[in-house]
Amino acid sequence: MYLTQERRHRRHHSHSKRGYMIKINISEYGISADGHAGYAEYGKDIVCSAVTGLLYTMAECIRQENDVGHLRDMEITLEPGHAVITAVPVSEYVERLSAMFCTVKIGLAIVAEMYPDYVQMENFCKKYP
Repeated sequence: MYLTQERRHRRHHSHSKRGYMIKINISEYGISADGHAGYAEYGKDIVCSAVTGLLYTMAECIRQENDVGHLRDMEITLEPGHAVITAVPVSEYVERLSAMFCTVKIGLAIVAEMYPDYVQMENFCKKYP
């Protein structure tokens, strides 16, 4: 999907510990994630770090957009093992918010593609503005 052949070969090939996986649900202006990757021990889990970094980046973008009046509504929940980020843009900022969500969604899709035993994407729409 997004990875070059070279990057695919670098993918880690071991299997996730039973019961561990980050499940990410995507909508047009929303991302939710539940679970733990289980790729490595706490503090050394690069899969968890990648997903967390992308989610925290999106949350901060949403906060900043809200602070300048670009959103009608938003929800941000960031807890260990659970995250929800949603936003409803003011009509003049629909494209701007779509671009932000699109960027983070592509990042999450790349992580899911590189580590399919640890990250699962649901309802991922490949249609972008």
